[in-house]
Amino acid sequence: MMGVTMYVVGWITDGVRAALSALGPRGKDAGQAQSARTSDRSPVSEPQVGWDSTPPVIRAPDGTANVASAEPAVTQRVFEHEARIARLETQLTQFMGDVLTLPADAPVRVAVERVQALMTEYAWGEAAQAAEAGLRERTTPGERAALYNLLGEARYWSGELAGAEAAWREMLRQAEGIPEAREVDQARAAALGSIGIVLTIRGDLEGALKHYSEALELHKKLGSLDGQAGDLGKIGNVLRTQGDLEGALKHFSKALELHQKLGSLEGQANQLGSIGNVHRIKGDVEEALRRFNEALELFRKVGRLEGQANVLGNIGVVLRIKGDLEGALRHLNDALELHKKLGSLEGQANQMGNIGNVLRTQGYLEWALEHYNEALALHKRLGSLEGQAIQLGNIGVVLRIRGDLEGALKQYSEALELDKKLGGVEGQAIRLGNIGIVLRMKGDVEGALRHYNEALALYERMGAGRSHNAEIVRRNVAMAEGQRAKG
Repeated sequence: MMGVTMYVVGWITDGVRAALSALGPRGKDAGQAQSARTSDRSPVSEPQVGWDSTPPVIRAPDGTANVASAEPAVTQRVFEHEARIARLETQLTQFMGDVLTLPADAPVRVAVERVQALMTEYAWGEAAQAAEAGLRERTTPGERAALYNLLGEARYWSGELAGAEAAWREMLRQAEGIPEAREVDQARAAALGSIGIVLTIRGDLEGALKHYSEALELHKKLGSLDGQAGDLGKIGNVLRTQGDLEGALKHFSKALELHQKLGSLEGQANQLGSIGNVHRIKGDVEEALRRFNEALELFRKVGRLEGQANVLGNIGVVLRIKGDLEGALRHLNDALELHKKLGSLEGQANQMGNIGNVLRTQGYLEWALEHYNEALALHKRLGSLEGQAIQLGNIGVVLRIRGDLEGALKQYSEALELDKKLGGVEGQAIRLGNIGIVLRMKGDVEGALRHYNEALALYERMGAGRSHNAEIVRRNVAMAEGQRAKG
C-alpha cells in the first residue's frame, strides 16, 4: 500500500538488486549502479497517497452544505509493474552474473527466471509458487533473501499483505547471513522500505515512519541518492496522512531535487504527483492540476502505465472539484481500466470510490452506493484502514441524503474511529464535519457546533484552513448559529 497514496515506483528494484547482488560479481559498486538506473518506490502522489477531500458541495433539502467523505485520489503504494520488470531484467544482467552462468537447470536460476516471466504476465499466484519452489532448494543466504523479496512482491500484488510482510521480514533475517557488509545494508534497506508500505496500508503510521527512517539512514550510508529519494517520498506520504502538509511538501521537494539530479523522469513524475496532492488538500486546485499534468506528461514519456493511471485519477478528482463531472468521469474510467489491466486491486478500489463520488454528485445514488460497497470490500480484503474509513464515510453521505440519519451517523462514527486509529488528520476533519451535519439535522445544534469547531481546528492544524472543505464547514457553522439564534 495505501494515493497513496501514492500513492509509490520500483520496490522490486531495491529488494532484488540489493539481495541478489550478493550473487553477482564482487568488483562492482552496487550502490552507484543502483542510483543510476532505478526510480524510487515512493507514491506517485502519494498519493499515494493523496485523497479526494474536496468534493462539490451537496445541499440537503434544508440547504445544509455537506462535505462528502473523501475517496483516495491515488494509492498508498503506487509502483509501476512494467518498470519493475524492466529493471529486474537489468539486475539479472548486471548483478547476477554468477547465477546466469549456472546451468540452465540450476534451481536458483530456474526459480528466479520463472518468477520474472510470471510477473511480466501479472500471474502473481504462480510467481509466488515459483519463488516458494526456489526456497525449497539448497540456497545461500543471499539467494534466500532475493527469493523472499520476490515472494513478498508476488504476495503483495495479489493482495496478501500478511504474507508479503512475512516474506520481507524473513528477507531481513536472511540478509544478516550475506558475507558482504554493503550487500547486507542494501538488502536491509529494501526490506525495511517494503515492510513500511505494508504498515502504512494497515494504518501503523508510526511503525511505517520508523522503517522508512531506518531505510533512509542505510541509503545515506550506501551513498544511494535514488534510495534516499524513495525513502523521502515515503516519509512525505506518512506526514501528509498525519496532517503535516508542510513537512510532507518539504520531503517531496527534496525527493524531487534528487531525482532531477539523477535525471530520473519517472522519479520526478512521482514527486510532482505527490506535490500536486498537497496543493489539492490545501485548496489550490489549479496548482495541483498543473503538477498532475506535468507528472502525466513524464509518465507518458517513459511509458509507465500505472503512473499514468494514478495521475489520471488525480486529475479526475480535481475536475470533479471544479465541476467538470463529464471530464472527471472520463479520466476516472480511464484510470480504472488501466488498474484492471495491471491487476492492481488497490488502484481499482480507489477509482471505484472516486467514480462513486461523481455518480453521487450527478444524483445516481444507487449506482454510487454500488461503487462504494465494491470499493469497501476491496479495501477490507487489502486491510487498508484509510480506504475503509473513506468508503464508510462515502456510504454515510448517501444514507444522509436519503434521510437515514441514524444509518449515516453509524457509518460516519465507524469511519471516524478508523481515522483515529490510523492517525489520519484530514479524514478526522471530514468525518467530524459530516457528523456535525447529521447532529444539526437531528436538532442537536450544540453538538453540531462542537463537531464543526473540532473539524475547523484540524484543518487549521494541517495548514488547510483556507481549503474548500474548511469553507464548507464555516458555512455550516453560520447556518447552525443562525438556527440557534432562532431558538
